[in-house]
Amino acid sequence: MRHLGAMSARENLDRVGHAPSVGHNSAACTLCSSTDPDGLVELLAEELWESRQDDTQWARRWADAGDLWHIRFRELARTAIGFLERSPTE
Repeated sequence: MRHLGAMSARENLDRVGHAPSVGHNSAACTLCSSTDPDGLVELLAEELWESRQDDTQWARRWADAGDLWHIRFRELARTAIGFLERSPTE
């Protein structure tokens, strides 16, 4: 359940128009400002999937990727988020 006024990862990205650059100079990044961990995983998994769709012969939308690819790309997204959340000294 989200707190009143809290934004999902998608809402934050839509509001900012882009993922702010490293350093958070323009706004809080999607990773830091998301209050919806599952939504953030889904957003990143979809973005990762879409970034791999450069071969138009085989390309398909995230919604049409199928359960196996959804599982794999969500795992990849969780790994990436976990890495980015760690302290640089870990």
